[in-house]
Amino acid sequence: MNRRDMLTSLGAMALVAGTGAASASEKAKEAKADPHAGHAAMGAHKNQALIDAADDCSKKGSLCINHCLSSFAAGDTTLAACAKNVLETIAVCDALVTAAALDSKNLPGLAKAAMAFCKDCEDECRKHEKKHMTCKECADSCAKCLAECKKIAG
Repeated sequence: MNRRDMLTSLGAMALVAGTGAASASEKAKEAKADPHAGHAAMGAHKNQALIDAADDCSKKGSLCINHCLSSFAAGDTTLAACAKNVLETIAVCDALVTAAALDSKNLPGLAKAAMAFCKDCEDECRKHEKKHMTCKECADSCAKCLAECKKIAG
């Protein structure tokens, strides 16, 4: 091998090595930019079922409250007890979402307390479910949240 061939080969090897180093450098920069990029592969949160159920209960409750307010504006106050129960349940379900997401040591106690709120709300909404679809949907979501709370509360 002559000197020219050797320099050409070394140059080609340096170029290939430099490209690999640049690629590794880019990956390091990406990791620094988003240190949590690989967390999605870790799987669902251990309390995900409760988080989803409580979040859905809160959302359906908000829709139910909107319906109650519309009824009140029209002069119909028959949903007053329903609205009170729903508002209480929304507050508890929002707290459940946060406590479950944080895997709070107090989650079992909160889930046990939430069961009473969800049951009261479900019972009240069931009284109106044949006439008001939002009440039915709220009652159904309360039942699901209650079932998930039972799993956590023990």
